[in-house]
Amino acid sequence: MVQTTQDAGNCLFFSWERAFSGKIKSSEQVRATEILDPVAVKGYVSEDNFERLRRAELLAKKYGVSVPQITLCWLFRRGLDCCAVVSSTKAENFAANVAALDVPLTEQDADYLDLKENV
Repeated sequence: MVQTTQDAGNCLFFSWERAFSGKIKSSEQVRATEILDPVAVKGYVSEDNFERLRRAELLAKKYGVSVPQITLCWLFRRGLDCCAVVSSTKAENFAANVAALDVPLTEQDADYLDLKENV
């Protein structure tokens, strides 16, 4: 769904904290360049990725969940050879991460996030 900021062999590292936590909105591309580190800007700040974020915001509203939950659900369902490494300092954040497994994201939704669908 998003370009990686670094590639270390078979391990992909994402700038999760700001890019996927809901701290940046799809309408804030300029702000993203101001608050993200240069590596994250290079890997994340693109028209396609902000379109993906806009679509994730729409799906989050549709399903009544957060953008991070949409992102985690997409990752869990794509069959990628990777895993999400998340941390939570609050029990409710941990519970929200686990609840992402229950988001009823469809294959069409996933294709929409992958920019394959224009729905």
